[in-house]
Amino acid sequence: MNPTFPLTIISDNIDPRSDDSRALLALSKQLNQHVPLTLQSPSVDEPTRWQDLTWMNRDAGSLGSLFLRALTDFFDSDTTSPGPIQVHGPLQKRADVFFVSFLHRAWQKVATELGKSHPFKRKKNLESLRSQFMSLLEMRYYRADTHYIAVSHVLKKQLMEQFSIPSDRIRLIHHGVDPEVFHHYSQKETSTETRALCRERFGCSDADHLLLHIETTTSRSGILKSLETLQQMILLGSEHLKLLVVHRGEAKGLEKKITALDLKNQVILTEDLLERSHYYWMADQLFFASDYEPFGLCVLEAMASALPVLVSDSVGAAELIRPGVNGETFKSEHLHDEISDLIFENLKNPERTKQLGLAARETALQNSWTTVAEEYKAFYDELIANNSDFATR
Repeated sequence: MNPTFPLTIISDNIDPRSDDSRALLALSKQLNQHVPLTLQSPSVDEPTRWQDLTWMNRDAGSLGSLFLRALTDFFDSDTTSPGPIQVHGPLQKRADVFFVSFLHRAWQKVATELGKSHPFKRKKNLESLRSQFMSLLEMRYYRADTHYIAVSHVLKKQLMEQFSIPSDRIRLIHHGVDPEVFHHYSQKETSTETRALCRERFGCSDADHLLLHIETTTSRSGILKSLETLQQMILLGSEHLKLLVVHRGEAKGLEKKITALDLKNQVILTEDLLERSHYYWMADQLFFASDYEPFGLCVLEAMASALPVLVSDSVGAAELIRPGVNGETFKSEHLHDEISDLIFENLKNPERTKQLGLAARETALQNSWTTVAEEYKAFYDELIANNSDFATR
């Protein structure tokens, strides 16, 4: 990319506990080595942790601000840049590139097809209201004459079908991973020690086979399917099988469901407080049964950690998995016994499980943030070369 064209990235929220924010920060650090880059966000958690990046705060993070923005276009006038402006989500009309990692409109459609009511219809809380509102903003700002970056094939297809975006306007670029942070626990002595300490902390013996489920949102994470699958396997005699559920926020509903299924001794429920890599080191397999997850960064991080993955085909990162080679996938509508068979296969064949993890690591190495940043660089080089508008700003 020509250094005379700086890149501005706008995001409505920066929270390093969320997948999207972690991905944005990791990508920005790599892109910042190639281009002058400025991040703009109304909400930045501990910005001093990223002093190597240039920040510009924006007073636009509240739901009221989103509402006002939908009524007027005043918000579009405060972003100027001689180079391209990349906007994460439907935040404003004046974007050269929309980065899309989630579609609220698509999730509502998926939920309806699955026979589930959208969370907004069941519980009118602030978050569900925001989801409905963001869907309206998507309809307002996503246009056929803008460029898009989609994090998965399924998301690209949804942009084309639901917003009539031409295929040549959408560049597919998967999320990446840092293979130095996420690696197999045996690679370093300290990681091996961390695995042992974490398993001891959560009451897992060496004989236990620990499945890992990292929450997105309860309404679409597939946690109910995970719990019911675990219950069936326990009834079939898998007494050393446990499930670690890492969640954020309120968990009373989960606690009640775990109790109702008589799984209090098999399910470990914990808030997302540890370094993310520690969860992968202590687990024996990632089990992610989400009904709608356009990518699922936890899948790629688990693969980089050489952790065998079992993932619903409704997760975008499943595109990176070759079943039986570097992981396993299942159709989201599969019954519990079909999913149980895949878990049983890994339980009874540890050598096969090990090889799946090693192959997963090799796949992840091909999707490092360094490689992803090069894809972004190539995309913007092409965009600028074919667009004379940047030269006249």
